[in-house]
Amino acid sequence: MDKQITSSSNNTKNSRLYYGYGILAACFFIMTMVSGAQASFGVFFKPMISEFGWTRASTALPFSLNLILSGVFGIFAGRLSDRLGPRVVVAVGGIIMGAGYILMSRITNLSGLYLTYGFLVALGSSAMYVPLVSMVTRWFPHRRGLMVGIGISGIGFGIGVVPTIASQIMISHDWRESLLLVLGLQPLHGVEDEDGDEREGQDGDGVGGPPLLALGIDAGDLVDQPLDRPEDPVPRGLLVLEDLGHVGPEERGRDGQQ
Repeated sequence: MDKQITSSSNNTKNSRLYYGYGILAACFFIMTMVSGAQASFGVFFKPMISEFGWTRASTALPFSLNLILSGVFGIFAGRLSDRLGPRVVVAVGGIIMGAGYILMSRITNLSGLYLTYGFLVALGSSAMYVPLVSMVTRWFPHRRGLMVGIGISGIGFGIGVVPTIASQIMISHDWRESLLLVLGLQPLHGVEDEDGDEREGQDGDGVGGPPLLALGIDAGDLVDQPLDRPEDPVPRGLLVLEDLGHVGPEERGRDGQQ
């Protein structure tokens, strides 16, 4: 009877798609949209010059300002992610970035471009990269490098795809309408990570992560047990220490041999 119950539990666990893959897919999609939106500035560059008569240098400067401020604000976004959680930071950042693009489509002067694209869009996009990478590393303790690489590959994908879509839309629409159609959906970004704390220490293979090794527990001994049960002997404090990089090199070496 006990064997039947164990077998049923294993079948349920193995048939359940690991939630971290959904997080990874969301990370890839958001990275694609954020980087693609920023790279699409060049598509609207000439139309804005033609409409307003600005110089090329003054029109291009908001793009440089956007990149610089995105990096600076990213430091604070990482800090907020530690305190509030990545889901909140990414959602608020998406709203700010989307609002920046929508307001950008209504600009009538150069200062408006600096305020919307140079500042608001930079502020919103800065809330994406660091929190998303942090989230992916939490869900894949064994294969962090690979999964982070897959997630941030959306940057290159977005730079190649989104500007192409924007240029095609501009064939039948002006630059303001194209901006809204391609970039105005940014506030829809969001990541659901409510179960992340309960599933930390479990990889996509269903095997316990480094926190188990820190306790001297062989993950193979727990393979027949659902690792996300409250009674599993993995203190949450150790999970936090692992995320902060406080697990020693011996444990990390053993993790790589799993």
